[in-house]
Amino acid sequence: MAINQFLTFVLPKKPIEEKFGGIPKQLEIKHSEWEKYWENYDMELNDAPEPEFEDAISTK
Repeated sequence: MAINQFLTFVLPKKPIEEKFGGIPKQLEIKHSEWEKYWENYDMELNDAPEPEFEDAISTK
């Protein structure tokens, strides 16, 4: 299996620790909230609305 089959990001550890105060051991993804988001998603809209919750996917 080649490494180019997987999306890989390399991030510098020190700047992340300085900005966020540490690196989490586990990321939280709120699956039930995403299910509600996609149930209310309108395909007619050109822009996807911002989620009203925050998790590992929606955090900027």
